[in-house]
Amino acid sequence: MKRWYSLLALAVVGFAAVAGAAEPAAVADLRDGSVPEDTVVTLENVLVTAVMNSSFTISDQPVAAGCAIWVYVGFAPPVAEGDVLTITGRYAERDGLSTLFFHGCEVTGSVAEVPHLDVTAMQLMGDVEGYESCLVFITDGLIVNEILPDGDWVTISFEDARTLVRLNAYWYDSSIVEMGQCYNNALGIFTFHEGHHVLKVLPGGLALTDCSVPNDPVSFGGVKALYR
Repeated sequence: MKRWYSLLALAVVGFAAVAGAAEPAAVADLRDGSVPEDTVVTLENVLVTAVMNSSFTISDQPVAAGCAIWVYVGFAPPVAEGDVLTITGRYAERDGLSTLFFHGCEVTGSVAEVPHLDVTAMQLMGDVEGYESCLVFITDGLIVNEILPDGDWVTISFEDARTLVRLNAYWYDSSIVEMGQCYNNALGIFTFHEGHHVLKVLPGGLALTDCSVPNDPVSFGGVKALYR
């Protein structure tokens, strides 16, 4: 069943009224600069890839680099991971992050499993703008190099020791992070937060491994199985 939501008490204004003054667009149009800031747009057939306390991330389908954006709601989002939406909002750049300020949405479907983008740490950090707000799966192993006072921690890639990836504990318990700890791979939302590009690690998004043995890639399904 389709269901619609608007910013105005979820009842006063119907979705059609909210969408009427908006321009049709795709997330990719917002991310590549085709749409000016402060334009109200309507995006169709976009996928919810992650949900936070007062925001969520969406992507065009099929998912790809340069096709994801952060959506600011201001209250608990009326969506779930895997929802397919028609959504209306105002596009702007906020604190270095491409943002859609939520006006309303209609849930038109859902997917059973949210797809992610497989990337190496080097690919990710070499195209931080392209992967911004994407759900990414870092395929190479990582070792903890620094634990920061704000709860973030910095890892080094096994595949390319010049590549550092900063991980963020929005969903993850950073108290269990230790210096020298190793991961086979990492899954999360890549974003820009407080002046840094970070990977917001999803629950169960790190595959712990023994640093003393060679690193072997683990599938996304394998990551989930480790935490059942």
